[in-house]
Amino acid sequence: MQLSAPEDMSTYRRSTTNKQQIDTGKHQNNGKLTYYTLGTWNVRSMCQTGKLENILQEMNRMNIDILGVAETFCDGNGEFEATIPTVTEKFRVIYSGSDKKRKGVAFILSGSAKAAVQSYDTVSDRIICIRLQAKPVNMLIIQVYAPTNDSPETEIEAFYEQLSSAVTLNKKHEDCLVVMGDLNGKVGDIKEEDIVGPYGLGKRNENGQHIIDYCRRHNLMIANTWFQTRMNARHTWTAPDGKTKNQIDYIMIDKRYRNGITNCKTRPGADCGSDHNPVIARTHIKLQRNVTNKKDKAAKRWNTDILKKDTIKHQFEEVAEEKFENDIDIDDTDELWAEIKSRIVATAEEVCGKHVPEKRQQWMTVEILQKMEERRRYKDDKTRNGIKKYRELKQEIQRLCRYRKNEYMNDKCAEIERLEATHNPLLYKKN
Repeated sequence: MQLSAPEDMSTYRRSTTNKQQIDTGKHQNNGKLTYYTLGTWNVRSMCQTGKLENILQEMNRMNIDILGVAETFCDGNGEFEATIPTVTEKFRVIYSGSDKKRKGVAFILSGSAKAAVQSYDTVSDRIICIRLQAKPVNMLIIQVYAPTNDSPETEIEAFYEQLSSAVTLNKKHEDCLVVMGDLNGKVGDIKEEDIVGPYGLGKRNENGQHIIDYCRRHNLMIANTWFQTRMNARHTWTAPDGKTKNQIDYIMIDKRYRNGITNCKTRPGADCGSDHNPVIARTHIKLQRNVTNKKDKAAKRWNTDILKKDTIKHQFEEVAEEKFENDIDIDDTDELWAEIKSRIVATAEEVCGKHVPEKRQQWMTVEILQKMEERRRYKDDKTRNGIKKYRELKQEIQRLCRYRKNEYMNDKCAEIERLEATHNPLLYKKN
């Protein structure tokens, strides 16, 4: 990644003469990967049956290494692994939601990218952060889902204050900061300093000004407004009337590392049944395996979720008090901290235990994935026959997903009943 910035921002426009280099995702250079691809997508529910597998298929087709997701509708916080029949690697999904099962944000990482994760922070159902080990500098990527332009001003201000706090808490001095997601604002097509480029869309609104002000405070540029694309391919959201189209999803990057972005554009051809299009950025950043996680690839974390229960919380307090009954007579600061930490860790091991990422069972079939790919081809066909075919395929996919999942669950229940009847010890591994 080059660390210097050109004086003329128009030089960000990427030549399209080498079409293969743009469209093939990871570009090979003497057998070494030189590009990694980031993306952000409002998928309008990740919990709908078959939706996650559809997203993974599109992620694989577009060669996306790290995908930030908005409006997941997931409940609570956590992580799990997911797969699809057509891909051998396992994807890592880290999500942050709320009890209301609305909003929600997440990261989906490919097999090559998940090994680079150093830490993550599930800030709220609108903000999630991951810190990645990369070269030449580490990256802090924040996925967001901002309040709409009609939201109360107090809610919008609170969101941007929380977003600034997330940067302060998680960003190291030299980290490359990337903020991306559904910002629900229009920055417009008028160039603004070195923040907004000339290839935006529409007229700026109040939320768009909030985005620009935030970029100014944190030294960010809005990458997908600096690369020239067709006017009809710049929109990231289509209204229910099918005619109103706006650009409200963005990828913003630290200006110091702007030359690390080699291309950033909307991909209108992607489809998962959402009214949003993904925004994809190709970078020169090279992700590296986090050496601290070599022994524990799953990066297990303390299962602090159980502390939400009052009984467990009181148990933790009681055990901690027992551990600290004896005074610590140590003068050296480092040794004192090591002793305090060891007692806290011992309490956590006794009460909380480790949180192991959930492994989602496989019920998706190649047939359904093929139907999803067929539906994608009809997404931009606005003829009467094309619209009819898209709707028919959408209904058929939903029906097949429900049927296959129910069939899988029925088979699993029948197997559990059989093991229980024979008192087979394998029963506990099935639960």
